[in-house]
Amino acid sequence: MKAWMASFFLQIKQKGMGRRVLNGRPLRPYLLFPAFSIFMVAVIWVATILLVKTERNASERASGVLTQELLSTYEAQATRALREIDQTLKLVKYANEIHGPNQGLPDLKARGLLPPDLLFLVSIADENGNVLTTSRPTTSQKNIDGKVLEELRLSDAIAVSAPLLETMSTEPMIQFGRKLTTPDGAFAGVVVVSVAADYFVSGYEQSKLGSDGVLAVLGVDGVFRARRSGDTSFFGEPVNYNYAAPDADKDEGLATVVVNVWDGVRRYTSARKLYEFPLTVIVGLSEYEQLATYRSKTNAYILWACAGSILLIFFAAVVATLGWRLENSRQRGIQASKATEDSLRVAAAAFESQEAMVITDAQGVILQVNQAFVTTTGYAASEAVGKTPRLVQSKRYDKTFNRTMWNTIDSTGAWKGELWNRHKDGAEFPVWSTISSVKNASGEVTHYVGAYSDITERKQAEKQINHLAYFDQLTGLPNRSLLMERLATRRSGLRDESYSAMLFLDLDNFKRLNDTLGHGMGDALLRQVAQRLTKCVRGEDTVARLGGDEFVILLFGLSFDRLAATTLTEAIGQKLLSAINQPYELNSVSYRCSSSIGATLFMDHELSIEDLMRQSDLAMYRSKAAGRNRFCFFDSLMETSVMDSAALENDLVKALDDNQLVLHFQAQILNDGRLTGAEALVRWQHPTRGMVAPFEFIPLAEECGLIQRLGQWVLKTACDQLVHWANQPTMQQLTIAVNVSARQFHQPDFVDQVLSTIRSTGAQADRLKLELTESLLVENIDQVIEKMSALKAEGVSFSLDDFGTGYSSLSYLKRLPLDQLKIDKSFVRDVHSDPDDAAIVRAIVTLANALNLNVIAEGVETQQQMQFLITAGCREFQGYYFARPMPIGDFETFAEKKLVDVSI
Repeated sequence: MKAWMASFFLQIKQKGMGRRVLNGRPLRPYLLFPAFSIFMVAVIWVATILLVKTERNASERASGVLTQELLSTYEAQATRALREIDQTLKLVKYANEIHGPNQGLPDLKARGLLPPDLLFLVSIADENGNVLTTSRPTTSQKNIDGKVLEELRLSDAIAVSAPLLETMSTEPMIQFGRKLTTPDGAFAGVVVVSVAADYFVSGYEQSKLGSDGVLAVLGVDGVFRARRSGDTSFFGEPVNYNYAAPDADKDEGLATVVVNVWDGVRRYTSARKLYEFPLTVIVGLSEYEQLATYRSKTNAYILWACAGSILLIFFAAVVATLGWRLENSRQRGIQASKATEDSLRVAAAAFESQEAMVITDAQGVILQVNQAFVTTTGYAASEAVGKTPRLVQSKRYDKTFNRTMWNTIDSTGAWKGELWNRHKDGAEFPVWSTISSVKNASGEVTHYVGAYSDITERKQAEKQINHLAYFDQLTGLPNRSLLMERLATRRSGLRDESYSAMLFLDLDNFKRLNDTLGHGMGDALLRQVAQRLTKCVRGEDTVARLGGDEFVILLFGLSFDRLAATTLTEAIGQKLLSAINQPYELNSVSYRCSSSIGATLFMDHELSIEDLMRQSDLAMYRSKAAGRNRFCFFDSLMETSVMDSAALENDLVKALDDNQLVLHFQAQILNDGRLTGAEALVRWQHPTRGMVAPFEFIPLAEECGLIQRLGQWVLKTACDQLVHWANQPTMQQLTIAVNVSARQFHQPDFVDQVLSTIRSTGAQADRLKLELTESLLVENIDQVIEKMSALKAEGVSFSLDDFGTGYSSLSYLKRLPLDQLKIDKSFVRDVHSDPDDAAIVRAIVTLANALNLNVIAEGVETQQQMQFLITAGCREFQGYYFARPMPIGDFETFAEKKLVDVSI
C-alpha cells in the first residue's frame, strides 16, 4: 500500500497537479482523495435523505388511498342499514295511521315485519310527547321533551340525540324519528325507532382497519353515535377533529384525508356526510401501522449510508496519513538543506552586524574580524589578524583581572561584562563585551568568539541621568535626594564621636524680587548665592538646595567638644550671613539681599534625619520672627512652642465644630450719649483652657487657613443677631460692625458669601458694617473696589479700621466706597500728652470731613482722651470709658438705657 501510494503521488506530481494552488497555498496531492471522499459522503447522505422522503410520501399516499376506499365501503354499508331503518319508520307510520297505535304496532310485530335483529325498540308518542305504546311494553316509558318534539314536528325524519326511553340495556343507542299526521295533515305525534350503535359497525373486517383503526358515526351535532372497537366512553361526546363537523345543509360530504390525534393515537382520517340521512361516517387508520413498511426501509437506507460513510472516511484517513508522511519526509529534506544555507547566511549577516566581533583560535590568535571592529578600533583587518585581543585592550587591567576572566570562560564557557578598550590613536572607550568558547564534538575548545558594543553614549546618558536625579539644575548644587543620601551614608559608617551641624538658610523677601523684577532675576540671584555659600564652607561639607530659596549646609566633624562645635558653627553662620549681604549684580541691576539661618548640632545617630531637618527649620523661622538677617540655634523651647501651636490649631478646629466660640459686643457711642451699634468681637470659651484671648488664636487662624471659616461664622452669627434685634423696638436701629481679614476678603466668592448669608438669615443689609484693614489695599486695589461697590449696592457699609497705622494712600482712599474711618487706639492712647498723636488725630478728622466720611475713635479709656477728641471734631467713640466688650445678654441690658453719660 505504501509503495502504491508513493507511486500514485509521484505520477500526480509529474503531471503537474502538485504545483496547483488553492487560495494561494500549494494543493497537496494526498489531500485529493480525502476531499473526494468527503464529497462522496455528502452525496450518500443527500441521496439517503431523498430516498427516505420519497418513501414517506409514497406511504402517505397509499394510506390516503386506502382510507378513501374504506370510507366508500363503510358509507355504502351504513346507507343500506339506514334505508332499512327508514323503511321500518315508514311501515310503522302507515300501520299507525290505519289501525292506530294500540293495534298497528302489535300487528306489525306479530306479522314479523319488525326485524328483531335490526331494531331494539319502536315507540309511538302523541302530539304532546306522551309515549302511547312501544314494541317492548315492559320497558319504562319516558316522554319526549319539548325541544326534541319540536324538532320532530318540523322535520319528517331526524336523528334524536336524547334517549326517549329508559331501557334495560346499557348499550349505546341511536334514535331516529318520523312525525305522524292526521288525514288533514295536522301533527298527530311521532314514531321513534331506537337502534343499537354497534349495528352500523358490526361485521366489518378488522384486518382492513388494523389494531388501532376506527369506524365511527356522528350525528348532525358532531357527537359520537357509534364507533367500531368497543370503547363506549366516546358516545355522547363531541368529536375533536382538526376539521369542522360536516354541514347538515350540504349534500356533499368531506372526504379529505388528514392526520388527527384521536384518543391519543395519530390516524389518517377521512369523513363523509351521508347524502340521504343526518349522519356522518368516519374512517381512521393508525399512522404508526400504515408507516411500518416505510420505517423498515428507512432503517435499511440509513444503515447502508452509515456503512458507506465509515468506509470512505477510513480509506480517506489512511490515504491522507500515508501521503502526509511521504510529503513531510520530502519537505524535511528540503528544509534541512535550506536551513543549512540560511544558517550560513544568518551567521554571515550576524558577523557583519553593528557589534564588533572577533574570532580567535584556541590559543587566542585573531583569525577574523568584522567591519564594525575595524570602524570601532581604527585597526584594519590585516592589522588585527595574527595578533591577540590585547591589541585593543586598555592598560587599566592587571594580570589578576585577566586570569579571573579566563577562568570564568573555561569553567562556564562564556563571560560578559563592562570593559575599556583602546582605539588605535590611544583613546580609551567603554564597551559591553561578551566572550564565548566554541567546542567540538569531543568537548575541546577550538575557537573563541568575542563581541562588544561601544557604550560611550550610554555611560554619558547615565551620568546625565544621575546628575538630573541628584543635582539641582539651576545652581548645580546637590538636591534634597543627594543631601539625604550623603547624610545617611555618613551616619551609616563607623561611629564618630565628633559633633556635626545642619544649617537651614532661607533668603529674606525673595518673593518680592520675583514679583517686581521677574523670575529670571530671581534665578540669577539663586545662582550667585549658591556660589557664595560653596566658597564659605570646607570641601568635605555639603551645600544643597532644597527648592525655591531654601538651602541646607551640612558641616561634618566640627569638634569633639560641644562648646567648640557651637562656636565654630556660629562663626560659619555669621560668615554666611555676611557673604549673602554683599551686593549682587543682576543683569546690570544692583541688588542687596539678606538671609535667615537656623542651625542644630548633632552627633552620630542621636537624631533622625527628619528630626534634624525639623529642628534646623524651626530655628530658621525663629530667625525670621526675630527680624530676619539673623543666625539662630535650635532649642527645645522652639519645638515646645510649635507643638503648643499645633495643639491649639487642633483645638480651634474642634471649637468651630462644637460651637465653642461666642461673640462679645462693644458699644459704639455718639457724643450726645446715644448708642448707634456695636463691634462684634469673637471669644473662645475653651473647655479646659478657659477663655482664650483673640490675640492667641486669631493669628493662628490666619496662619493655618482657618480664618475664612472663622470669619464666616462671625458674619452669620452677627446677621442672626441683627434679625433678633429687628423685632425689639429698642434694638432695631443698632448696627453691628464685623472685622474682615485680608485673606477672607480676597476669596473669589467673598461677595457671594456675604450676600448669601444676609439672604439666608433675613438680616437687613444696611444694619451690617464690615471693618477692613489697610493691609487690604496693598494689592489689587481695583478688585477691592469692585467687591466693595457690589456689597455697597446692596446696603452694606464699610469702615476702614486702624487708619494711619499702615500704608495709607490718599488716591486709593478717594476711590474706595467707604462710609467711616476708624482712628486707631495707638493714636488715642497718648493724644492728650503727645503732640504728634494729637496732630495725627486732627488730620484724620479733617480728612474724613473733606471726604464726607464719618469718623470713630477706638480705645477711648479716659475723660481727657474724650475731651480732646470732641474738641478735635470726632463725634463717635468706642472704648473702655463707655463699656468693655460684653456677652449679648449684658449688652442688651446696657442698650436698654439708650443714653450714656458722656459729660466731660
